Amino acid sequence: MASDDVASSSFIQNVFKYKFELIWAYFLSLGGVFQYISNYQGFAVSGVLGILIFTGCSWFLLKHWKEKDLDFEKLVFLFMASSLAIIVLNRYNYWVIGYESVLVPRYKIYGVIILILAISFVFKRINSTTVKASITLIIIIMYIFWLLKSWYLITLKKETQMIDAYNLEKGMVRNDVANNTFEARYKYDYLKKNGYFNANELYNEVLLKIKNGTIFYPEKVTLKYVDFDPTFESDWGGKKTVLNKIFIYGTFPASETYFIQLIDKNNKAIILNGFRRPNSILYRLFTKENKIDFLSKEFEMEYFKLEKPLTCRVICVNPVASTQK
Repeated sequence: MASDDVASSSFIQNVFKYKFELIWAYFLSLGGVFQYISNYQGFAVSGVLGILIFTGCSWFLLKHWKEKDLDFEKLVFLFMASSLAIIVLNRYNYWVIGYESVLVPRYKIYGVIILILAISFVFKRINSTTVKASITLIIIIMYIFWLLKSWYLITLKKETQMIDAYNLEKGMVRNDVANNTFEARYKYDYLKKNGYFNANELYNEVLLKIKNGTIFYPEKVTLKYVDFDPTFESDWGGKKTVLNKIFIYGTFPASETYFIQLIDKNNKAIILNGFRRPNSILYRLFTKENKIDFLSKEFEMEYFKLEKPLTCRVICVNPVASTQK
């Protein structure tokens, strides 16, 4: 019962705290399927299209409210629209600050369903085969773009799981108690012991990648504290750990994956996945890179059992071009 009271309190507090900002966040989340770029222009496009989709569906259903054939569509629209409203009211600024907090993939499904309803309503009103074919083609193109974008995110998630498995199996993680990133060690050991979960497959896979990778030493490495941590600044925030960011400069071959390996004075090491400079989907499709000169990664240094001084090297997995070390 206490948790229900807390949820209700948060719900009411957000209404008075963010007010009209929540309305724009709602339409932005509803049109989130159109958000291919995370900037103000991308937010504007998503928000405007979200308003158009919501208005169009509402107008069509109100105009044909008495038609029994649309009872299912009415229920779906009301359920999806109201569920998304509750999510925005409860989750806006919760995990990260700003509009990104309501644009996570698991929330976009509500807008996708409403978009499908809107398209079905258009098909009911228009008899032109050309228009229907054009809309279908646009949706297919949208799907392809999202597939390309999601493919990278899925690959990144698997890389993160491999890296976590490596650092956990090496005993380099401070997780005597649960933290923002890692579950408590005793739970991890319990799951392994009872066969519910075993990271050995991921661990062996990352070992193989490291073994077959090509090692490069960077020309310059900078480790800084992040001045602005979106998790810390959020309503949920207040974590005690400080977010760090490592910047790596040098010449590295274009590769499938980059591992940043940090080695401490006792020759114990952790690995992190290195991120190159962000590029658009179109750039990745039509531009072939032979080499890169920069990698970075944000992480909480305090979560790892590293003793300074540290040395750094980059492991390039499946490089597509050879570059002199």
